[in-house]
Amino acid sequence: MVARAWRTRSLTLRVLVLLSLALMPLGAISVWQTQRIAAQSVARAEAALRSRTEHAVNPIQAALERAFGAAEALGPTIVTLAEDPAACSARIGRFVAEAGSYSYAAFVPADGTMRCSADGREFDFAATPNFAASFADPRASVTLVPDGPLSGRPVLVVSIPQSDGEGAVAGFLTLSVPVADLAPRPNPEVEGPAPSLVVFNERGQVLLQDPAGSDEGVAPETLLPRDRTFTALARGGEGSFSDADTRGEDRVFAVVAIVPDMVYALSSWSREAIWAGSFDKFVLTGLMPVLMWVASLLVAVLALERLVFRHIRAIGRQMRTFAGTRRMLRQPMLAGAGAEIGAIESDFRDMAQSILQDEAALEDNLREKNILLKEVHHRVKNNLQLISSIMNMQARRLSSREARDVLRRVQDRVMGLAAVHRSLYMSPDLGRIDAGAVVGDLARQIALTARTGGAGAIALDLEAEAISLPPDEAVTLSLTVSEAMTNAVEQQAAAGPEGASRPILLRLRREEGRRARLVIENACTPGRADATADGLGLQLVRAFARQLDGELEMAEREGTFRFELAFPLDHHRATGHDY
Repeated sequence: MVARAWRTRSLTLRVLVLLSLALMPLGAISVWQTQRIAAQSVARAEAALRSRTEHAVNPIQAALERAFGAAEALGPTIVTLAEDPAACSARIGRFVAEAGSYSYAAFVPADGTMRCSADGREFDFAATPNFAASFADPRASVTLVPDGPLSGRPVLVVSIPQSDGEGAVAGFLTLSVPVADLAPRPNPEVEGPAPSLVVFNERGQVLLQDPAGSDEGVAPETLLPRDRTFTALARGGEGSFSDADTRGEDRVFAVVAIVPDMVYALSSWSREAIWAGSFDKFVLTGLMPVLMWVASLLVAVLALERLVFRHIRAIGRQMRTFAGTRRMLRQPMLAGAGAEIGAIESDFRDMAQSILQDEAALEDNLREKNILLKEVHHRVKNNLQLISSIMNMQARRLSSREARDVLRRVQDRVMGLAAVHRSLYMSPDLGRIDAGAVVGDLARQIALTARTGGAGAIALDLEAEAISLPPDEAVTLSLTVSEAMTNAVEQQAAAGPEGASRPILLRLRREEGRRARLVIENACTPGRADATADGLGLQLVRAFARQLDGELEMAEREGTFRFELAFPLDHHRATGHDY
């Protein structure tokens, strides 16, 4: 929560931090002089306690580390020889004889029947209580066997799981370390009584108890801290602390890991002998500066909340409301605020009023300009349609078919421009045009003109997606469609009754990679497309394709002429000019 408040630049948190920094030297000076010696005494006592405990269990730690190291070195060989009990037993027997530190060693496979041991004996562990649990949770462990069934004396059994070539647990390699060889070692350089020492594993089983301690003959459970178990101490890890034992005596405890996560040692001393009351002194002298610091922060925060913070939040709510709805309260909200904060609210209200007036003026100007632009496009469209009508009237007066065809193609180009201006007039966005609508209207108009002009029944198979283009690109694309469609109508009419009955196919689709593709297919007389390849119309189409930065392909195959133009979208941007 504190980190989140700091990231959001909370003013309250920053004031608390600054006040804490301002009050910290006074509190630090008052505590430092009285607590320095006590803190050093506590630190030295805890360090000495852990050091004495570690020194006492050094022989046990060394013996267990040797056992784990030997098991890791011997394990792969034993797993390999497990199928040959005689060779496996001979290898383990030589190891026990050479090491001299172990009373027994054996390999227990997954079926529970021991066939590989130091003396070659066989023993069935499958019925023992801990066998199934060990294979259910295969991990290294150290356990106490008070009366070893094989060695015949109390031993610590070091058990390490071994894997086969496929990663499965093949069995456990066990080494028996005699308990008599693991007595803790006292430190002759430290005066005073030896600590009460108990060694236990992570499951809470007591492995050893120091016979030289002051609590000889006492049950290990009575040496525990109150309301704690050996299992809980193992989960808590290393450390030192003060608590009462189960007999109610105040003592200082230390927990040291002999084998991390596996074997621990618990030692304890009399609290008075170790800390000599320094802890109580530390608490009493350190409590007063903390209370003063908390009280000072509380008073400062309440004063700031009353005088500053709540007014700042009110101004913030006004700003957010204005930003979202452009509405202002009729009356000021900060009644009773200081003059400085009241001036801030007054300035904000004046600024908001100016913004509202400026936005209203801008909206009026923009609306007028949009109306004028739409009117210009509307007039241009009407003029182009008038020119097209005049051309149509002139074409009907001409006797030359070739002249009529030329005039009709010019008329189609003019109508292409008129279609663009009609789209601009009807579009809410004057900077973009729906190219699909423009291409569709133009194609249908050219097909209709050809039908009424006596060129035969020209059908149109049209599919044009809505593609938004700038006006310049839309004009170029409409002129391209005009030329290509006029050429398609002529070829379709020249193909005879069978060709004229086929529809002209037009597709305008969007493709991946911000590209679009225009496809026009029509029937044609074989060889006629090549004859018209150098005409003015196709020369214009090639020029338009270059303006669109597109790729143009034209091909004739089996009585069908295919016109295909692929071009990028949003590639050409008209450069703005200051007129």
